[in-house]
Amino acid sequence: MKILRFALLSLALVGSLTSLFAASIPIEGRDYTVLTKARHSRYDLTLPIAAGASRLDLVFAASDPQNYARLLWTADGLVLAFTEAGRTRTLTQVNTAFPASLAKGGEVLLRRHRHRLEVIADGRRVCRILAPPFGKGMAAVCTENGGATVAKPPYQPVEPVKFGDDFMRTEEEGKNLGLWKTVSGDWHMYSVMERIQANPDARIREGREPAADRSPNPFCLSGTGTEGAFILNGQPFWSDYRAGVSVRSMGSEFGLLFGAVDADTCWLARWRLHSLGVKPNLLELVRRQGGKEEVVAAVQVVGRARGWYRLEAITLGSRIDVLVDGVSVLTHQDSRSVGGRIGLYAKGKEETLFDDVSLASVERVDLDALSEFAPARRAVSGEWRVEGRGTGLSFAATTARRDLALVALGYDDWSTGGFAAEVTARKDAIAGLVLGLQD
Repeated sequence: MKILRFALLSLALVGSLTSLFAASIPIEGRDYTVLTKARHSRYDLTLPIAAGASRLDLVFAASDPQNYARLLWTADGLVLAFTEAGRTRTLTQVNTAFPASLAKGGEVLLRRHRHRLEVIADGRRVCRILAPPFGKGMAAVCTENGGATVAKPPYQPVEPVKFGDDFMRTEEEGKNLGLWKTVSGDWHMYSVMERIQANPDARIREGREPAADRSPNPFCLSGTGTEGAFILNGQPFWSDYRAGVSVRSMGSEFGLLFGAVDADTCWLARWRLHSLGVKPNLLELVRRQGGKEEVVAAVQVVGRARGWYRLEAITLGSRIDVLVDGVSVLTHQDSRSVGGRIGLYAKGKEETLFDDVSLASVERVDLDALSEFAPARRAVSGEWRVEGRGTGLSFAATTARRDLALVALGYDDWSTGGFAAEVTARKDAIAGLVLGLQD
């Protein structure tokens, strides 16, 4: 009898799972084959595209035929739309045709993070928008009219990331670099013993050697490589973050890797400090693609060898900021900045010391791109003119003199946070910020 009950329970469980994961979902008169079901509001969905496709027709965050998001990518361009209670509105349109490279097979990454929705293909960001509060639900494709056939997609839930390493290790722990993966060059923990061994005047009696766990160690990581030393850490789905490291060069060049697939395909903030004299030295932002280098931006930054400096990089969408000691020295926009691992770089005969590596997600919303921000803006009253100016947006009320003009920014799911704006107004004008707007 116990065996029979167990069998009945198993059949009931299988039946419930089948109902949860339907084979297809009918939308607008077409059948969409269900690929997976997103159980989280933040995730990366990688779509393996089979060869022979001429378009991609994907619905996602679908709860039923009346509520879903849709990505349609054809030779005419890409359209993202959102249907709620049967009513559809376009979120964005991009004049980028379905790539010929994907017709031969490849991958499209759909990234649904807090506030944002992105489409990435061929290592480039195709679009990025501030999106309504949807995320969970079925993902399905339509293969009609040359629509892409998609294999079961890898599904990666994501949350804000916070990572740090101060390299505080005992002598025994220091034999293993842990999560750090050496790619090339010599990498090892640097402690008090290295300093003593490098001093020819040090006279330490046998049995009186400093113990790593009882000494005021420098606790840092040493990297050396005449052809370039690389070491990596992190996950490929990390994106929109601020990464940093404290560095002491003994006369070599060094750098911080970010947005890395591997050491050959990554971004590199590289600084050369060869002289003990304080003077401007070349700092470059380098795009490494398949081992080939392209210097996309450069600046002279004052520094010297044997000094400690804090080198950081902030990636937010396609924008990259490089900072030295907390001051931004270089800014660059590039659609190839799509996130990835972090790492360290050293090149030269002398060693370079690295300490206090940190990484934290950047979740702020910069209202600085018309294409990203368009779906998250609506005029509540009055008339508004919105223009892109440099790295920001300009909102100008064009309403009659005594009428109230109000523009709503963002979505209802935006929670606690700060909101700042620069205001330029006439002498007799009234201007202000509104928070918690419902209607």
